[in-house]
Parts: sequence; structure tokens; C-alpha cells
Amino acid sequence: MKKVVALLLAVALTICTLTACSTPDAENADKNSDVSPTNDSTTQSVVDPNKEYTINFWHGETDDSRIAGMQAVIDGFKSVYPNVTINQTAVNNAEFFTKMVAALSSGTAPELAATTPERTMAYRNLGYGIPLDDVVEQIDATEKYSSENPKSLYYFDDHYWAVPVWAITIMLFYRADLFEENGLTPPTTWDELLVAAETLTTDEMYGIGFPASSGQNCTDQVAWSFLSTNNADVFNDKGEIIFNSEATVETYEYLKELSQYSPKDCTGWGWAETKLAFTSGSCAMNFMFGSSLADLAVTEFADSVGAVTIPKPDDGVYGGNTHTEGLMIFSEDPAIQQICKDFILYFMSSEVYGGALANMEPGLMLPITESGMNSEDFFDQEINAKYADIIKAELEQVKTGSLYGFKYPVRNEYAGEIGVSYILGGTLERVVSGTLSPADAVAWGEEQMLALCE
Repeated sequence: MKKVVALLLAVALTICTLTACSTPDAENADKNSDVSPTNDSTTQSVVDPNKEYTINFWHGETDDSRIAGMQAVIDGFKSVYPNVTINQTAVNNAEFFTKMVAALSSGTAPELAATTPERTMAYRNLGYGIPLDDVVEQIDATEKYSSENPKSLYYFDDHYWAVPVWAITIMLFYRADLFEENGLTPPTTWDELLVAAETLTTDEMYGIGFPASSGQNCTDQVAWSFLSTNNADVFNDKGEIIFNSEATVETYEYLKELSQYSPKDCTGWGWAETKLAFTSGSCAMNFMFGSSLADLAVTEFADSVGAVTIPKPDDGVYGGNTHTEGLMIFSEDPAIQQICKDFILYFMSSEVYGGALANMEPGLMLPITESGMNSEDFFDQEINAKYADIIKAELEQVKTGSLYGFKYPVRNEYAGEIGVSYILGGTLERVVSGTLSPADAVAWGEEQMLALCE
């Protein structure tokens, strides 16, 4: 048995022993059953051990493996709170925010829900959510966050409003075999990327593919990946909108030039089409998350896949989009709040965390604690082991990547609403489709942002 040291808060349950989680099934969950609550008087006064509690938990992980992996964590937590039932509901991410707002307004919201930084700000502007400083600080003390970046995304108005639990980051994936055949090296600059895209474009293959569809968060995230490398931003350090800038226009001009080497239907792509363009072999490069690794592992070029951080201009900086998933509590019941906090702490413990992430989606869900990054359970997983170099490159980018609107201590109060409106993607779609020039599209984008702030 592995020992769990100082896992929960003084007001929380102490988890005594726990077997490492390695598979997302019920049998594995049973192995995590050697845990027991303490007789802490504070905890006992908040959570009644003789009362049955039900917690509804919403998240956006609709893939079967992610649902199964999360269920294994839920089943393991049953040993800590045998009188608690957690019902998970996977909600399509495209509909998640709208459904959550409707549920919050009608009083039918889940007690615990996955969130993103922009959604968290939007929920807080509506008056929902509770401070979670105690949980974040406990995790940092026992498991240690790998950098300030994952935490800072959820810190505003003097509190952490969600607990960051994992990160995903966009990398430039490329066919190493094709690069070698054409005497190319993995691109690190915009110029090198443009040359590679042109060189690798043939009658049978496009040099690069990237989503440029309005209304898709994938387009927003790719656009921000490039804006961040060119020191372009949406807000300044006073929270003022500065989207319509020379650096922003320059970035969209570059993306328009790059798009000539991408499939013409990329203006209709979501994440599924983006991934398929690379895994099917129709594009030599693409911008993707590590969730594609499992699909790449069964292709004929499985051993010829590489990934690098997002290329930058000669005078730019390495950035790239890093999206941190968090967990937010919406219940006003102190007992439910405590149970939800204890569940988060249980999930983030070194004995559970690495294996849980690897089981839910190898390559995609990246640990953001030092204990998680060093987890044998995480790197022993088959896909993570095969593409360990790519995974490690992702983990490094997590430390430096960013999410627009969330770079500074002072933020625009409408950053959440702007983020969920996918204005960056709408701007890129107008540029790539030729509907507007880069300068006019950027001006349109800023007009949309300012309108949301009125």
C-alpha cells in the first residue's frame, strides 16, 4: 500500500492508505478502497456519516475512455465517503456553457462542474460559485503545482474560483519522415513554418492544416497560439481592449498566407476534422492536442510523428495556447461543499492523479503538479510511454503557454463573455475565407468585443 500524506485539509477527511489507480474499471477502483475517514470533530459536524448525499457532477469529457476513467475515480472515492453518491454527466462542450447558465438560472445546476477560465469568469459575473483558496493552497502544499500559470488562470477578485486540475496545450504536429525526405528541420520560426508548408504541399498532400471555422473554440485557440508568439494581445494590463493593433493585424496577415497551403474546407473544421486531416495523412503538419496520439499510434507513420511548440516570429516569444481545466463548486450546502472539496483533493493526490489522467485520455490531459509530472502511473501508460518525448514537450509548454485575457493580474471583467463568443475564431474565418481583409477583420473583432462590454 502507498501512503497518502497530509492529503486533506484540517476540516476535511484524511485519507490513510490507497493503492495506485492504473485502469479505468471497477476492479481497479476496488483496489483503492483501503481508505477511511478520520473522526475529526469539525468534519463530523459538517458531514453527517449517517446521511445519504447525492452530488451531480457535470463535465465535458464525452469520450467513453474519459467517462470510464472518471468513474474509476468516483468509485475509489466511495471508500472515503460510502454514504455519498456522485452522478457524473458528460455534456457536449459546444453546449456546456449554455446549458450551465440555463441550469444555474433555474436552480437545477450540478453541485460540482468542470470549467474553463473564461467560463469561470462568466459564471462569477452572474454571481455563482464559491472561493476555493483552501483547496488550491492545500494541493500546492502537498503536490506542488508545476508553475504559477495553471493557478493564475482562476485567480481574480482576490480568490481562486475554481481548482485547476489538468492542462491541455496545442502543439505543432509534423511528419518527421516527410521532413527528413525533404531536408527540412522542425520549424521554430514563422518563416521556417511557411517554407515547410510550401515545400510539403503536393498534388497528394497539403503542407499544413488548421481550423478556421467561426464559432469553434479550436479556431480561437489556434489563433491565440500565433497571437501570443507575436506579442499581440486582447487586453492590456489595465484590462482595456487593445485587439486592433499592428501586431494583431500582422498575425492575421501571416495566417492568411499560411492558409493557402491548407485544405480549402478548413473554414468548416471543428476538432474532429482537424485531427482527421493529420491522422488520415492528408496534411503533413497540423495544430492539435495530444488526444491525437492514440489515433496516430495505429497509423502507418506511427513512428514518424513529432511535435514542437508553436513557431514564433524572429522577434517574438514562445507562447502557444494552454487551456487549463478546473473544477468549480456551485452548492450552498456546507456539507456538500466539503464533500466536493474532498473529492477534488482525492483526485489530485499523487496516488490517484497520474494514473487517472493517463486512463482518461493519454496525451491530452496533462498533469499540472510536480507529483503528477513525475508519476510512474502516468508515463507507464502505453501511449504516454511511446510518445514520451512529445508528452514532455507538452508539459514544458504548459509552463509558458497562456490563454487570452488571462495573462495579467488585472483583467477585463468581460473576458469570460468575450472568450465564449469565439471572436478570435470569427476573425480568422473572415480572413481565411476572404470575406474581409486582415485589417478589416481585426477591426470587426474589436467592435464585437467592445459591444459585449457595453
